[in-house]
Formats: sequence, C-alpha cells, structure tokens
Amino acid sequence: MEEIIKSLKDEYPKELLKLCDGLELTNDALGKVIYAMGEDMKGLIEQKEFTKVSEMSHCSEELLKTQAMLEKMIDLTKAETNEKISERTPLPDYESYTVDASIPYSLNESFTHKKVCAFSIRDAKYDVTDWQDLLVTTCNLLGTKNLELLKSLLDDPDMRGSKVNYFTTYHLERKTAKLEHENLYVWINQSANSIVRMVKKLLKKFDIPENAYKVYLRADYNDLHK
Repeated sequence: MEEIIKSLKDEYPKELLKLCDGLELTNDALGKVIYAMGEDMKGLIEQKEFTKVSEMSHCSEELLKTQAMLEKMIDLTKAETNEKISERTPLPDYESYTVDASIPYSLNESFTHKKVCAFSIRDAKYDVTDWQDLLVTTCNLLGTKNLELLKSLLDDPDMRGSKVNYFTTYHLERKTAKLEHENLYVWINQSANSIVRMVKKLLKKFDIPENAYKVYLRADYNDLHK
C-alpha cells in the first residue's frame, strides 16, 4: 500500500488529496457504526443473547481492522502530499495567492489548500490563525452560550470519529486543544474540510443556522496543486 500511495503522489496528486478526504469520511462513518454496535451489545448482554453478542463482537473486530487499515492509508496519504509540497523548488511566491479577506464564504465550500483568517457567527467576527484555532474558538463561544450542552458532547455519538471522541477530558500532544470551559479538550488533528464538517454538526446541536456562520480566507493555494 505504501508503494501505491507513493506512486499516486507523483502521478495523481490532486486525486490523492480527494482520496484522503474520502478516507476520512469513511473512517468517521465506521466509527459511528462500531459505536452503535457497542451500544446494542450492552442490551444483548442484559438479555443474555450471548450468541448474538459473539457474532456482533466478531463483526466489530473486523471493522476495527478495517479502520486500522484506513488510518494507515490516511497517515501515508497526508505524509506523501505534505512531502510533495515540500519538494517544490524554487519556493513559490505565496503572497501572490492572497485573497480578499473581507469576502465571506459559506460552510458548503471546499477549503482544501485554503488558509482561514476569521469567521463570524450572526455578524460577530472573530480573527483566527488557522483552521484548528477556528474550531477551538467556535467551541469556546458555544460553551459560553450553553456549557451543559457543550459538556454533553463528550458522550454524543455524533461527535465520534475513527477510534476517537472529538471531545475528551484528557490531552493528547498535537491532537487535542484545551477549551476555556471546565476540563474539556477538542480534537484538532483534522483537515480543513473535516473541521468544517464538525462545525456544521456543532451548529446543528446548538440550533444555529448554517447560514449564520461565515468563513473568511487569507490565501488560496489550490493553483499550487494543479
């Protein structure tokens, strides 16, 4: 698999980036399935349906193996695409890829290779340094609005990905960031589009219309990847 991905890096770099997004979506979906199966098994154990529990347990194990394979592919894909960018010589003129930071974008855009500088909720605008900062700041604002609802996301199946919870009470180096409220951490080791999908889920939880949230960009590097 490693050799295949390295070959794709050279021959089909754009398609490789799309593949990475697709793998992350599939991984998220698998995580939800495994979580749902785990909840069902609890009920089956109480009903002493041990044969069904054994069957579901075997199925879960196979899905976990699939997840492990997907995660390896995602890590390899990200590593190869980052290496591809670093191999470019001479260095591009990044200033030429600056965009108008006053233009608002909806959450339905693709933000691959785009750099964020701010976002707004109901016309209140907040400056951010990157996509991870956008996620953390959004979570902090929502926590101010309803802390109990934010805390409830710790056990929300919609806020689970591949083997990880997007909200935790513990820190993982370079993977989670501390929120302002309580002992809460949010998973930041995600692509721009994955973060945007998570923000859309958060807005739904807090009954905020998607069109009330806008994103502002400082650069678009898509032309570098053509």
